[in-house]
Amino acid sequence: MFDRSLVRHAPGLQVAVENEAHRPFLDALFIACSPMRGVLPDPMMQQQAALRETAYRTDHPVAMRRVVVAKGAPIGRIIVDWGFDGAALLVDIAVAPERQGAGMGTALLHAYLDVADRRGQPAMLHVMRDNPALRLYARLGFAPVEPQDFAPHLAMIRAPHTGG
Repeated sequence: MFDRSLVRHAPGLQVAVENEAHRPFLDALFIACSPMRGVLPDPMMQQQAALRETAYRTDHPVAMRRVVVAKGAPIGRIIVDWGFDGAALLVDIAVAPERQGAGMGTALLHAYLDVADRRGQPAMLHVMRDNPALRLYARLGFAPVEPQDFAPHLAMIRAPHTGG
């Protein structure tokens, strides 16, 4: 359902089920999108990428994992845990920096929300409080979960939309 929805929102994109062959791309994507890029040395960034991936696989073992492809090359990824405590949890979403700003991330979000709505699930995500994507999430109907502690991440939720 997600794959079809993404192609409707972004006809030029393709979707591949994430597999081990994607690992070099996914590690490079993590590093390219990390706020720690240029601060930590490359070996530590590689270690951070591996640790994060291990955490995702441990915490969300049955999550949907997709790599987004444009013109035969991977450009992004999305991970959604459709069974996270009754909600559809957006575990990770990333688009290569050189491809950002062209609506691909928004198309991924719309496809995710389409499926959550069809399933009647609230959509949930966690985002750094200083992430510029907060404005986009708010436009898409996400609101902070209250109360929030002073952690660097903000939990946000969007109720399922029905009737179209």
